[in-house]
Amino acid sequence: MPQYSFSPFAYDSRTGVLTRNGRYLSIPRQTSLLLAALLARAGEVVTREEIRAALWPDGEFLDYENAINRAINNLRMALRDPSHKTRCIETVPKRGYYFSAPVTIASSEEAAAEPELLPEPALVVPEPAAAIVQAAQSLPPEIASELSVIPRHRSWMPYLIAVACLLVAAGGVAAYYRHRHTQAAQPRTIAIGMPPFEIQGDGADRVAESLRVDLMDTLAQLPGIQLRASHSLDSMKIDHDNVREIGRVLNLDLLLLGRLRLQGKNCYVDFELVRAADAVHIASLQYSGAIEELATIRDKIQRDVFRNLEISGRSPQLIRGSTQNPRAYSLYLTGRDLAYQRTEASLTKSIESYQGAINEDPQFARAYAGMATAHLANYSWTLKQSDIDDARTAAHRAIELSPELAEAYATLGIISFRYEWNFALGQAELRKAIQAEPHQAMYHAWLAQILALLGEFPEAAREIDLAHTDDPLWAQVYNIEIGIVGDGRDYNRSLVAAKRFLELKPDSSFGHDELAWSYFNVKRYEDAIAEWKQVALMEKDPIRLEMEEQGLAELRRGGIHAYARLRLQQIERAQAGDSRALALRAAIGRHGNDFSATEWNAFVGENAKALAAIRREIDDHDSDRLDLAINPMFEGLHSDPEYLAQLNRLGLRLPTAYLGPHS
Repeated sequence: MPQYSFSPFAYDSRTGVLTRNGRYLSIPRQTSLLLAALLARAGEVVTREEIRAALWPDGEFLDYENAINRAINNLRMALRDPSHKTRCIETVPKRGYYFSAPVTIASSEEAAAEPELLPEPALVVPEPAAAIVQAAQSLPPEIASELSVIPRHRSWMPYLIAVACLLVAAGGVAAYYRHRHTQAAQPRTIAIGMPPFEIQGDGADRVAESLRVDLMDTLAQLPGIQLRASHSLDSMKIDHDNVREIGRVLNLDLLLLGRLRLQGKNCYVDFELVRAADAVHIASLQYSGAIEELATIRDKIQRDVFRNLEISGRSPQLIRGSTQNPRAYSLYLTGRDLAYQRTEASLTKSIESYQGAINEDPQFARAYAGMATAHLANYSWTLKQSDIDDARTAAHRAIELSPELAEAYATLGIISFRYEWNFALGQAELRKAIQAEPHQAMYHAWLAQILALLGEFPEAAREIDLAHTDDPLWAQVYNIEIGIVGDGRDYNRSLVAAKRFLELKPDSSFGHDELAWSYFNVKRYEDAIAEWKQVALMEKDPIRLEMEEQGLAELRRGGIHAYARLRLQQIERAQAGDSRALALRAAIGRHGNDFSATEWNAFVGENAKALAAIRREIDDHDSDRLDLAINPMFEGLHSDPEYLAQLNRLGLRLPTAYLGPHS
């Protein structure tokens, strides 16, 4: 029997094995039979009746029409050959299909002479990593070397090669997990990454990301599943050639690659489940229905993933906190999409959409949680206490309806520590969020911020490490890390984090600003000024550029205090409305810490001015002053009784790490 090659695939009709670039692809028996039938008559039409006879030769009763459609869809997914952009399988309406790609055929003698392929690598699920040290070891060498200031070690080998022909014969990954369960005393978890969907059709972009986020929440409810690296995957282009590297860097076992197409009022959702260790295709999943049926489709996806992975435990039940009301779910997805845009107008509309979902289904807990988040984000625009109150009310209602909703606990945690200055309650709420959803990097990062404010720097750093482990390439976590480890006076790690942030976000002026402050804290003042000049160039701010150039001259003439006093002069002129300094007002809005008179007065020793400003800011309940105990710019005030009294008003104290041996 012949062997067929159609780049980059090969199919051996003797064994039914399909490979891509020499790697096995696990496909169902029916899919293999279908491919054999099409390749045997490449370029000719194979009718649906002939396909039926090839796939079910014994003539057993089936719903042949739908079964053939599923087989064709499975084969398209395995060959990465979508129907709207086909390279291999052409449809002849009302007749059948033909294989259109160029095919090379080797005789049975030639095929027999071919060397055997290496056995398929088995899926080895790693122990859950406990810190960024493991994630950092998986980064490319040029990145890992820059992070070498943090001790690292491996707790597991990346992959083990095992004989896998038995796995293929027994049904691929499902059989592997059954084997694992008989061998391992401790259950393993599977880390899955879900990149953004490929989209097609008008309005698909408005549905895809909110559906993806909800699906991640849904799949995370399965026993033995960890949804990870959602933000790290946001900007990655996934193809067969880089799946292994992405899986290695992000500590993923499987990738769930999705495609969403809208056509009129109908939606089509396709998934391919791919093993990250070797890019082997595990399963194809296809769904279609009216847009109003997306909630039902989401539930089917959860059940199908559960079945394909043969996960131990009870089968998934109704999604916690969700709805079966199609109209409510559609409004909920719209609310999520609008909330992502983070403008005042979009947040207002987002809140309206969430309220519409609640009106349709008053028991829809996730809609309350989403509305709480939207109100909290809206406060940054409106500064209205009503937004904080509404956020709190909605979050509590979400928890009443579904006590395991992490999003609602996280919202309450932010309100408690940032706006009510109740650090103990904020910490407790965020720990509940982490307990409910332990692999959401942002919850770990937010908890780290509270711990840093309280001077608990080692634990704060551990939470940041966990955030990196769950989302290794998410720039926002590095941005938060810069401040936290800098406030803990680990300036070398702060500098590394700032550089890493810029690697991930090279066009970010804020990244250069953070790097400038990292240089400033280690007294590399000329490097800091160079970065601030870069900020001015990127933001097309000639007034600030002129100030930084003048500041460099002042630094070289009179030292860092001369530079700081120039900063204070510019701040005072801008605040007074001086025409030459008006442009700095925009910079004050973009980079408030650069132009804080309170901080610069404290830095140059103008203690009376600094303390007067601190009192006003605390009176005004300015959340930016929550850093009073840990901000390096205030180190000169640490022994001042008035400063210590203001710390006491906040319910804070100087971290033990800052105190001398006789304190």
